[in-house]
Amino acid sequence: MSTTSKSSKSSTARGESVAPESAPGKTEVKAKKKKPAAGKKISPGRRQFLEFKAKYPDSLLLIRMGDFYEAFDDDAHTLSKVLGIALTSRESGAGGKAPLAGIPHHALDNHLGTLVAAGLKIAIAEQTSDPAKSRGLVERAVVRVVTPGTVIEPALLDQSTNNYLAAAVSDGERAGLAYVDISTSAFVTGEFPVADLKDELLRLSPAELIADQVSLDLLDVDSGQFQSMAVRPLDETRLDTELSGARLMEHFKVKTLEAFGCENMPLAIVAASSVLDFVADTQFGAIPQLTSLRTESTNSYMKLDQKALRDLEVFTSSIGKANAPTLFRTLNFSKTAMGTRSLRAWLTRPLLDPDDVQRRQEIVAAFCDDQSIRSRVQSLLGQVSDLERLTNRVRTNTATPRDLASLRTGLRVIPELLLALPEKVVPGGAVIGKLHPSTEAVELLNAAIPDEPSITVGDGSAIRDGFNHELDEVRSISGDVRSSLAALEADHRDSTGIKSLKIGYNRVFGYYLEVSKTNVHLVPESFERRQTLVNGERFITPQLKELESKILTARDRISELERDIFRRVCAEVAVHGERIMETASALGTLDALVSMSQAAAEHGWVRPLVDGDTALEIEGGRHPVVESSLGPGRFVPNDLDLSNSERQVMIITGPNMSGKSTYIRQAAVLVLMAQVGSYIPASKARIGVVDRIFTRAGLSDDISGGQSTFMVEMVETASILNQATSRSLAVLDEIGRGTSTYDGLAIARSVAEHIHNSPKLGCKTLFATHYHEMTELADQLPRAHNLRVAVAEEAGDVVFLHQIVPGGADRSYGVHVARLAGMPGAVVSRAWDLLDELESGSKSSSKPAGYQLQMPFGDEQASNETLDELKDLDIANMSPIEAINALFKLQEQAKRTDD
Repeated sequence: MSTTSKSSKSSTARGESVAPESAPGKTEVKAKKKKPAAGKKISPGRRQFLEFKAKYPDSLLLIRMGDFYEAFDDDAHTLSKVLGIALTSRESGAGGKAPLAGIPHHALDNHLGTLVAAGLKIAIAEQTSDPAKSRGLVERAVVRVVTPGTVIEPALLDQSTNNYLAAAVSDGERAGLAYVDISTSAFVTGEFPVADLKDELLRLSPAELIADQVSLDLLDVDSGQFQSMAVRPLDETRLDTELSGARLMEHFKVKTLEAFGCENMPLAIVAASSVLDFVADTQFGAIPQLTSLRTESTNSYMKLDQKALRDLEVFTSSIGKANAPTLFRTLNFSKTAMGTRSLRAWLTRPLLDPDDVQRRQEIVAAFCDDQSIRSRVQSLLGQVSDLERLTNRVRTNTATPRDLASLRTGLRVIPELLLALPEKVVPGGAVIGKLHPSTEAVELLNAAIPDEPSITVGDGSAIRDGFNHELDEVRSISGDVRSSLAALEADHRDSTGIKSLKIGYNRVFGYYLEVSKTNVHLVPESFERRQTLVNGERFITPQLKELESKILTARDRISELERDIFRRVCAEVAVHGERIMETASALGTLDALVSMSQAAAEHGWVRPLVDGDTALEIEGGRHPVVESSLGPGRFVPNDLDLSNSERQVMIITGPNMSGKSTYIRQAAVLVLMAQVGSYIPASKARIGVVDRIFTRAGLSDDISGGQSTFMVEMVETASILNQATSRSLAVLDEIGRGTSTYDGLAIARSVAEHIHNSPKLGCKTLFATHYHEMTELADQLPRAHNLRVAVAEEAGDVVFLHQIVPGGADRSYGVHVARLAGMPGAVVSRAWDLLDELESGSKSSSKPAGYQLQMPFGDEQASNETLDELKDLDIANMSPIEAINALFKLQEQAKRTDD
């Protein structure tokens, strides 16, 4: 990059006056000296920069200077550091110099991605007057502010995901959350208990968040959870509900917000207005694409927090590789960007209404049953580009000729697609939505845009021949002049006898006649020398200058006409914008449903029965992600039978690596898939709607927050016990393993008992544990049952069968697993010896068999007091933290008694 060499050029090279005074001549030397002006004198360019910077103090300001975008002062240091480019300086008047860094104008989009990823706001000042025609300083204006949540450049957007800007406001008890994707027109608001705010934000994962101070304090945005978001404080002057409501009504040109469903949600109104204001401030009011607002309730879909999405590997794999199998990749056979985004959104918000689920299933079934129709529809969908983002680029006057050509191609498919749909799939219904052919828009684009248009407007090939009479005439003149140019070249060759003479062009000298060194002696005196080269000379003639003038005039006129015509075509297409956006949404829904049908057909999945009961019955269930990794026929299927009334808590025991974790997560994944409307990998399934899936799995700590692995485990477990309902599904993996054996076992048992006994909970629970002592709960709790992973032992070796069968395990097989992992033989041998000693000691001790938590007390009176306290505990109604504290207290009493 030539930033360094370019930075030394003065603004005079662009036709700008840097200072109002010229260098003094002889006459001026003799003249009487003028008194120096008071104060410092800065250059006009410097003054222009300072004026812009005063209006955008929190933005990195890039000013278009000829072929470069330049930054000064602190912004120059920031630009240099973030992009790793050279930092130089420039005269700023009064003998001073300002730090300077710059990037070529054609590379702006490439560098914007890096700047946006750094969380910066970038104010872009463009030249608003023609430098060639400007006398003095070129006029400039800030035309846009780019932030992570307001990016519209196609190269900076991921087609498979939405790029959200979110706003959060809270009164301490409830929270309002609104979010927008200005590239797709999605604009949503809602209001809910403040406890749900963090989970909603982490699920949504916006690129940028603006929030009031109450929300910022509640969210603890400095924690690692929000590292992927650019977080900014919300202007407190915009928190007035009445003014916010008026702002929304003004934008949508309505008298009431009743039609949007948020008229009685003051925090949702303020959040939505804050989003709208931020977009208007950064896009300078040019937000015609935001034509509707949807109010969303968190009670209308299953809640999935970020931890559940991670533990279930919905979008990211536990192994950390970019292309590793995930649930999303297993399901995604989408052919359009809209379909990919729809499927992704569905996986974060499974449905709660069985009727809504069944309506999606009907469409999946229609495509799953007919492979030829499915293939035909997929082929047509594959021809559709991103209509949502293309339409919004048209609305915001940022579309290119090729964008319009892509839009036309996508819309042309609709009539054929409507004919290809199976009879059961009726567009315009509650599921798919409306598929408009948009005939008028297609006809306009057919007439106006060539089959292979140019990338940019103004070079003469963005508008089809025959569309505009005036443009055709100017093009004809230009063509005639170019023919005259060829004739002139032939004429000069004949008159001079120089057969190699040719007419060329460059931006510096314009058109010229080039003659080789060997033929220079044949050049007539009427030729005017313009440039000497190593191997030749360049000349001009009056006839050539006349033709050049005509060509350049025609070129300028073609460019001017083409730009004007293109703007008018975009404006006419924008009139159909709402219908095209409805079509894009319907295509996204259709594509996601066809994608799920393709996954079902390819993997042999079945349609589950989803109803309002509380039963969870799965026969021959398989984990879709693990099965896709292993290949067909290698995954061992298993059954599951859960219900609130009889089989609420399942204690799953067995060796590590035997499949306990896969089994319990598999159940959660299949429930999630079913409530999205997908088929699932099983022989048969009946799934009662689940309102939330909770997961407690894996080892992690929070070093920055000062939380150990065990504390994180306890906090997550407490969250489950405090938020789960009888409609929830809890997947608990190895509760209590982050502390000592007795502490861990005590906590694991108390958690299981609390889930079973508490009238506030009653959630269906899969509890995988290596504490085989937990199996005794099945004899004490009526709705608790044991399951174990079958293991075959042969000559001292163990074989994990990955089959879940009734009953509890009495061994952990930890040393077997250590040997399978490749532990040195000496270590394994010593472990066997120690295990024998420990097991023998346990059997010969005076402790009672089975549940081994009792400890001998030296003082009988103190022992009785401790037991009395234990008896008085109301365990069923204690919170997990209260239970842990009580347990610690009793333990300390027991230790003091022993001492």
